[in-house]
Amino acid sequence: MWNRVTGVLVGVLTAVLLSVVVTYELQAAGHPSGSGQLAGTQAQIRAAVDGSRIAVPLVNAIGRPIVAVFQPALPFDPHQYFSRGPVS
Repeated sequence: MWNRVTGVLVGVLTAVLLSVVVTYELQAAGHPSGSGQLAGTQAQIRAAVDGSRIAVPLVNAIGRPIVAVFQPALPFDPHQYFSRGPVS
């Protein structure tokens, strides 16, 4: 019994952490820095992120400490990472 409960708790915690990180990266992919035309996929991501009423507000509310933990594995500036311009 205890083994299953622990497995469920670890699974739910992992799902929440990864959902926050993926939503954080999708926000950056939909709003890259710089000018220029968005690619079709970026435009679709931007529309989905801008229309989100649950995931994005939740990430904005609780995401800072979670993103800070994963920061060594994430791009330094995600908006620049997803832009079409050269990275300096």
